[in-house]
Amino acid sequence: PWKLRYELDGPGWANCRFEIDGQRAAMTASYLTDALDDLCRAALGMLSGEPSAEAVFAEEPGEYRWLFDRVGATRMRVRVINGVNTAKNPTDSVILDAQCETNLFAKALLSELRRLLTLHGEEGYRAEWVRFPFPRDKLKSLSELLEPHSNSGAPPGV
Repeated sequence: PWKLRYELDGPGWANCRFEIDGQRAAMTASYLTDALDDLCRAALGMLSGEPSAEAVFAEEPGEYRWLFDRVGATRMRVRVINGVNTAKNPTDSVILDAQCETNLFAKALLSELRRLLTLHGEEGYRAEWVRFPFPRDKLKSLSELLEPHSNSGAPPGV
């Protein structure tokens, strides 16, 4: 199964934990890039049939790169690379390399977006993430692709 947890962790920082078929990894992201929006954009690309996509979680220093590659009609390969780029560790290292159903990944991400919106609201999310707003447009697009007969996918009253 695919599990995803994305937590805002103080102004401009987030923690992300995930699991694909027993492989687990954890990472942090700073607001140098819009990590959650980037992950959503990559998921939408894969759902739309793109052959590959990438998302970046910037750290200070270094970054995590999520690399997605289509495997057949419904599956994708997910690799997460830790690009430290320091003198002590000049090489990138793979922290996760697994395959999953594209829809399962996207549904887990959609669920996490809804949880974050319910927990923080758009203003609270922006206050914590500082530089970037909540990715409402990505939530709406994921909802429309995954649940075409529902409404926006946003919690009631939002």
